[in-house]
Amino acid sequence: LKQQYDSLYLSIGAHTDKKTGIEGEDSLGVVSAVELLRHIGDDEMPDCAGQNVVVIGGGMIGLLMLQLAKLAGAAQVALLEPVEKKRDMGKKLGADICIDPLHEDVKGRLQKAGMTWIQTVIECAGLPATMEQAIDLAGNKGTVMMFGLTKPEEQILVKPYDIFRKELTLKASYINPLTQARALKLIDSGRLDVESMVCRTIGLSELSDVLGDAGLRAQGKYIVVPEK
Repeated sequence: LKQQYDSLYLSIGAHTDKKTGIEGEDSLGVVSAVELLRHIGDDEMPDCAGQNVVVIGGGMIGLLMLQLAKLAGAAQVALLEPVEKKRDMGKKLGADICIDPLHEDVKGRLQKAGMTWIQTVIECAGLPATMEQAIDLAGNKGTVMMFGLTKPEEQILVKPYDIFRKELTLKASYINPLTQARALKLIDSGRLDVESMVCRTIGLSELSDVLGDAGLRAQGKYIVVPEK
């Protein structure tokens, strides 16, 4: 690579513990953002057997969570994503139902698909509105995993009575060190399809067009190949 290019940048992802210092981040039920991948890479599957799971957000993390839920034995997995191309990716990766939350009746579509009791909701969009939606969609004794990251100053409106009435469990996530190798092990096993999650491969000449067009960026992740 050094012989072919003037410079080489190696990106290995986050691998150190970067906690936010907020109260309760070390509490029981707070799960590392990559810890789930680590456990599954070690064949320690979370118990989603027979459950109806809703994943909110069809970005890279949402598409990973969709696949992980299927690997964990979920009966049905629904993906909520406004971008059509990402919904198509979700369908290809095993989603039983893909819903446009901006133009469709989410609860109506879920009920029509037989998903009347949602046991797990995984929020991957990182928006206050979708976090509130996750709590609303979760059924009795359900679990809401707030995996998406909001801005530090953002807040959500939660009705404590609804959490009490439905006996909900709310969980968060954080970055955990030394999990990258195990996550790669899971990908290398072929149990996760990451190739289908790539929107398109582009050359450097196309990069400025993608960066300058919000519509193109919304389609998903791009791989830049300099020599293309």
